[in-house]
This record gives sequence, structure tokens and C-alpha cells, in this order.
Amino acid sequence: MFDYRYVQPSACDTAWNAIPVHFENLAFTNVLVPKLSNLTDNFNSTTLDPTKWTSHQGTNYSVAQTNQRLQVTDNVSSSDWGGISSNNLYDATNSVLSVNLQKPGNSTTSSAVFTWIKLQANRNNANGVEIGVNGGNLYAKKWVGGTVTTLATASYNTNPSAMEWLRIRENLGTTYWQYASTYTGPWTTLASVPDPVMLSSVSVEMGVGAWPGTSGQMILDNVNTAQ
Repeated sequence: MFDYRYVQPSACDTAWNAIPVHFENLAFTNVLVPKLSNLTDNFNSTTLDPTKWTSHQGTNYSVAQTNQRLQVTDNVSSSDWGGISSNNLYDATNSVLSVNLQKPGNSTTSSAVFTWIKLQANRNNANGVEIGVNGGNLYAKKWVGGTVTTLATASYNTNPSAMEWLRIRENLGTTYWQYASTYTGPWTTLASVPDPVMLSSVSVEMGVGAWPGTSGQMILDNVNTAQ
């Protein structure tokens, strides 16, 4: 928006009993949103970094940094979810989010359990892009106006080590859902489409949930970093 400053009327103005209001246009201000690749965390401390994340602990869920990893646990088969969300917004255009999903939990066997990594446009859960595991399959989804579309799936259990690293990447107007066995790749593309939603201002959500409840644990590590 424009930023204006009030300027005191001159003597010439007051001599004619007219006191016009003068404003100077100082600058056009623009809030810079950091690139998504700037969001990094290896979860090596004993507590969640409050400058980066807010945790969501559903009924009977626990979220903790343990053994230098993030662990989300459904303790007694509660129908809810647990996970973390970024405090800040990021620009995902021509950028990337990669995560080391070490243990998806019961989403590898149960259709009731979802493990996900999601970019939400302007923190709006109804619009975003998501990669995750459900019912033994790795999936790529888009959310547009609350309508969810599964773009592609691949068997997770066939070779889970090949899908230990997941990422969502945007480049020149196209969104890519990808997986790899290591941080450095090579990366396999599960799906790619023209950007389904605006990705210049997104929040990050990573979690696991079960409907109906199924006890289990998700473990992830190394957001946008090799270690």
C-alpha cells in the first residue's frame, strides 16, 4: 500500500486563510515473503522451535522432538490428528519443500490413517497441494475451493526406502509432487500439473490423523536439509 506523511502548511497557505492539507507520497511498501526453501529444521533440539512452528495435539495425540526427530503419536486410537504448522508464510514459486519421512505410521496399512505434508495457500486449508501416505499408497493431491482431487498414487509398501524423502516443488508455473531415497535424489515425479492454486504465499502443515482412530506413530526429520 502507499505510505503517506502529513506535511505542515506553509506561511503562504495561511496568509490567504486557506489551510490545505498536503501529503507526500513516501514509498510503495511491499511485504517480502521468504522463499519456501528458507524454511529449514533438523529437529535436533529437545523442543519445537517456537519461531518456526506451532503444534496441534488432537485428543490423545502427542507431538514431541525426540531422538533428534519429530514424533507424532496417536496414543489410544483417537479420531483426530496431530502435527505442526509453520508460523510464517512462504513463497513456494520457483522453490521447494523437502521432508525426510522416516516412519509414516499406520497409513502404510490402514485406509483410515493419513500422513501428509501440505502447502496451504494463505493458510486456507481449502486451497493447497499435498503429498502423503494413506492405505499403503503414496499420493499427490490438490485442494481447490474445498474440493480434493487425487492426481496420482503409487504403492508405498513395494519399496518404502525409495520414498523416504518427499517434496513439493514449483517451477515456472508447474507444481511437482516427488519422492526419492536420499536428499540429493534422483527425484521421481509422482505427479505434475499447472499450479492449481496461488503458491506465492503458503503455510506448511505436516501431520498424521486417523478417522476412525487407530493408534500409531509418525516420525519425520530434516526439513529442507540433508541432516
